[in-house]
Amino acid sequence: MRSVVHRWLAHRGLLRLIDSACLLTSEVVTNALVHGSGSSLRFAMERQLATVGIRVADGSPARPQVRKPETDEECGRGMLIVEALADEWGVSEDGTETWFTLSSPADDG
Repeated sequence: MRSVVHRWLAHRGLLRLIDSACLLTSEVVTNALVHGSGSSLRFAMERQLATVGIRVADGSPARPQVRKPETDEECGRGMLIVEALADEWGVSEDGTETWFTLSSPADDG
């Protein structure tokens, strides 16, 4: 998915968003694969006038939680990273879809 996001943003000239978007996508997709209950995963990207949005649906009503893991824990930082880097993030009302947005500069030339 990181490669898809990278190419999609590069094609639109949104080069400054690539690193953050790829990292956040990786975190949200991994969370969906590890904690989701469905047999499939849906992924969507969209560009609005001032934002880029990415959505991942996993079929699970369990909502992702922002945790503050202990320093020796190997897991549990994904949503903390999303909260820190995304301009906005949230979960659909039924809990099956997690989304985030990043500000999209008008011209990234």
